[in-house]
Amino acid sequence: MQIIGYVAVFVISLAFVSGALYYMSLYIFMRLLIRNNGDLWDNARKVASRTEIKLRTSYKLLMRRDVYPKLREPVRRWAIISRLLLFVSFSLFMIILACGLYISVNK
Repeated sequence: MQIIGYVAVFVISLAFVSGALYYMSLYIFMRLLIRNNGDLWDNARKVASRTEIKLRTSYKLLMRRDVYPKLREPVRRWAIISRLLLFVSFSLFMIILACGLYISVNK
């Protein structure tokens, strides 16, 4: 039973680290997008509301599949990395949530 505790601590730690890595990669993606694909960035910021932060705008561009062919190579690479880290951290969160629900129901 003690091994389950160690695995739980490891998965929770991994979820926090992957979440932090996701936001760092999203920030790098945003900076590269501004520098290398300024036209896409300017169009996205024109549509965005005045109070929208830049990371949200970069997230919106990250989720649009029609933008990928227009991205230059380093920006496209960071878009793929950011998207991968988003799905990894979301999956780890769902595993933690499912384990917590299972433990609370089976007490």
